[in-house]
Amino acid sequence: MKNIGLIRFEHSDVNNFTSSIGIKIRRIINKPIRCLIRIGTGKNIIVDSYPNLDRKKTYIFASTHSCVEEVPALLGTIDRSVYSLIGTTDQLEHNPAIYANWVTGMIYVDRMNEESRKQALPKMKRIIDEGSSILLFPEGGWNNTENLLCQKLFSGVYKLAKQTSSLVVPISTFKEYGSNNIYINFGNPINIAKYDKNEGLLVLRDNMSTLMYEQIEKHSTKIDRKKTDKNLRLQFMEERKNEYLSVKWSKDVWEEELTEYIDKENPRPSEVRKFVDKVDLNKNNIYILKPIINRRNEDKKYNFKDYMHNNWNK
Repeated sequence: MKNIGLIRFEHSDVNNFTSSIGIKIRRIINKPIRCLIRIGTGKNIIVDSYPNLDRKKTYIFASTHSCVEEVPALLGTIDRSVYSLIGTTDQLEHNPAIYANWVTGMIYVDRMNEESRKQALPKMKRIIDEGSSILLFPEGGWNNTENLLCQKLFSGVYKLAKQTSSLVVPISTFKEYGSNNIYINFGNPINIAKYDKNEGLLVLRDNMSTLMYEQIEKHSTKIDRKKTDKNLRLQFMEERKNEYLSVKWSKDVWEEELTEYIDKENPRPSEVRKFVDKVDLNKNNIYILKPIINRRNEDKKYNFKDYMHNNWNK
């Protein structure tokens, strides 16, 4: 069954995705709504730190992202009305929990549609111009990497800060797989607009990564090395899969859901190694390319997107 009342957001432009009176009403009812959302998460929400924010200013809240409960936990914790940027079409259409985003205020973006992505920025700017704040996840999708505290960031958060002069509040959220606790770590507001785009995004990412590292050090459960699974990579992928499947999906959505920023100027090693797929092997180059081919095969074996395509409905 589709969320009939929410489907309209798929085609709403900057003028009709919300109303000015709706923005004002959400600011008025924000406090009791926050309490209801916190209760509705069914999790223990623990705030590690929260900055002293000016009640009269608007902010851009930029958070890491890796689990289902983060969005409602943040909406229940941030001390003011925020419109959240969401980019999950299947959930918008089918998951009743998304109505909580509608109540607090949301901006939908179709991550697979260029025009929809373009409209997201003026929509967010309109919210800030009318006196409310924005919550977004600049990594684009969940962080499903094994060794990155924070993935590379999309540039929308920088462009919004530049256009509105709003400070950005970096946030890290932390939840161990299977735990009932969600930890939220807020940093102090930073002015990324005073830098050029690349440096501004790097400063924000460094802040988010630092907050995450602090949480890992503080809240991670220690394990005995001797008791670790022999294939930790596969165990990690299975846990990430189960995190996604804690909500229902109507179809294979992983091209959209597993969005991540691809840096063409500074690609990851796994991206660089793709070149060997197109190389004609011969007895002269095989000795040079064999180690790279082995790593490339490893990349394919543990490709999380392929893993989700093949296992999401089993």
